[in-house]
Amino acid sequence: MSEDAKAPDMVVLDHHHDSAEKVYRLTIGLPVEVQRPKFDDDGNPVFERVPLIGQGGEIMKDFDGKEIYLCGQQEIETVTDYVEGPNYVFASDDKRYKDKTPEQIAKLQRADVRKQIKANQAEAKKTASRPRNQLPGSGDAL
Repeated sequence: MSEDAKAPDMVVLDHHHDSAEKVYRLTIGLPVEVQRPKFDDDGNPVFERVPLIGQGGEIMKDFDGKEIYLCGQQEIETVTDYVEGPNYVFASDDKRYKDKTPEQIAKLQRADVRKQIKANQAEAKKTASRPRNQLPGSGDAL
């Protein structure tokens, strides 16, 4: 994904058929922004370059005329990671899956999940718009 590309709101972390339990399991990943130390393509840490400033306010240069930089702190980057979110379970004996390929079953189940998520979001929006009295302690440790 390019630096400019927006990370998806949700991704499929796991989708498999559990033949012992006769179900399909689908796990959704939710995005979280995390900060982590930055490394180059070779796995080496990337450090800030801090210019060495002379008395006149200009960047000092070495004998070859190259600017002199000091090694600062390791750079930190913000990336999108995914944490486990909702889990969905489908009965494998559902008639809709008869004579379907795994790809077709996955497509059907993921469409069902998208539909359910949209319905849940609409219900949450409706619920949030209703007046209510907040009880004390919101944000406190459970």
